[in-house]
Amino acid sequence: MNTIPPPLTKSSAMQIVDELMRRIGSIERTFVRLLELQQGPRLNLMGAGTIAGSGTVGTSPATASSQVLGQPPGVIVAANPYRRGLSVQNRSSSGGPALTIGLGVTAPQAGSGIVIDPGGSWDGRVSGALWPGVVSVVASATGCAYSWLEAYGPAGPPPNRPA
Repeated sequence: MNTIPPPLTKSSAMQIVDELMRRIGSIERTFVRLLELQQGPRLNLMGAGTIAGSGTVGTSPATASSQVLGQPPGVIVAANPYRRGLSVQNRSSSGGPALTIGLGVTAPQAGSGIVIDPGGSWDGRVSGALWPGVVSVVASATGCAYSWLEAYGPAGPPPNRPA
């Protein structure tokens, strides 16, 4: 048997309308934020280089062919609080030199940081969080080739930070 719900009172109808308006406002804020993120200014930077000598890159300007302006020679990517993504690749052929990534230092020592074997890459994360600081490189031997890609943009906090 069908039962008929009791009629709505004015106060219960107002509560329903208030809840609907609150939810619609929340949906609108979400859509506005998604639109801001989609249309916000974002940049992708790319670079590549070779390391002519083994040992610490930061000690000699001639050891890295790719360098960030205004930074010591070993730095390939400057600190960036708006970083959205980062990838560093060791483009050396199989059996070639390993690439060591130094985080927050300008003169890393070979084998004392994140070591990338030939053909390998690093996704820019440390313990699951995107690294926002300086990235520098050093090779275990002469002739290491590398490339990097950084995505960044000022629209909102980076994805690993709460809003």
